[in-house]
Formats: sequence, C-alpha cells, structure tokens
Amino acid sequence: MSKFEKYHPVLTANYTLDWLTQTPVKQIFDLYQGPTFETSLTVDRPKDILETVHNVNHTMQKVMGEQELTWGITDSATGDFLGIIKAFNLKAADGTAQISFITKTHQPETLLLQVVQRTVKFIIDHFEYDQVLIHLEELDDNVIEVIESLGFKSNANANWSLQLTAAIRANF
Repeated sequence: MSKFEKYHPVLTANYTLDWLTQTPVKQIFDLYQGPTFETSLTVDRPKDILETVHNVNHTMQKVMGEQELTWGITDSATGDFLGIIKAFNLKAADGTAQISFITKTHQPETLLLQVVQRTVKFIIDHFEYDQVLIHLEELDDNVIEVIESLGFKSNANANWSLQLTAAIRANF
C-alpha cells in the first residue's frame, strides 16, 4: 500500500478534499467545460467523458506512485463538487513543492483560501521542503489576493512562492 493512499480525506472548515475517484466523472468533465480559475499546471481540458476517465486514472496512478497528491474539492455541507487541487513535485531534490488548482468561477473567497492554506499546511506537516510554488495561467485579482494573504510573493512570470521558514512552519 502506498503511503499516499492514507492521505484522504483532508478537511478544512467548509470543504472536503478527497480522491478524484470519489467524484462522478461527469462532474469532473463538467468542471473542465465551464468557466474556471486555474493554474497552468492542471491537465489539458478533456474533450469527452472517455478522456476524463483516462485523466482521472492517470492522476490516481501518480498518486499511488507517490508522485503527487490530487484531491477533488467538495463543499462539506452540500456535497457539491467545486474543483481540484494538486500538490506535486513531491520527490524533487530542489526543495520546492508545487500546487495547482482548478475551481469553478464565482466561488466564495473562502474556497481558495481554505484549500490552498490546507494544502500548504499538509506539505509542511508531511514533507521537507523549503518553498511552495504556484504558477497562475491567468492573473486574476481575487486569486492573487488570496494567495498573497497566505504569504505568497510574486517572483516573475506569474509565479508566486512561499518560503517555508521556521516561523511559517510553526505558525501556518
């Protein structure tokens, strides 16, 4: 059994992060067809349900191979599927973990705040990295405000990084 297999579900105050296999494929496909906020490092948008199934299977193979952690995001109260968040580059020697996400537009600000914060905290608790990187495909003021409120700083080329100092590790 993969060590990563135990890393679900992960909870925030309002959201549940669980394996993509816990979400109906049609809902994942619909997410990629509608308006979204996303980073550039999410998968290519699937053209049909079969391609979505292939992407989910490929993603879960990476999870079980301990290459990445990818969770579907659901509203804990309603069960509505809202997006996907991924922590990856988890075996890199360069000391940098990465986060990518895709969420439906018009979500409460708490969605990105809680799931990005929880994913960073998960990285701090379970891995030894010096920084976390997020690359934004499109610059959206609301998304930037959320990640900057968590301490991420803009580097260049739409990259934001959070240095995992001892103080941040202790207080995040």
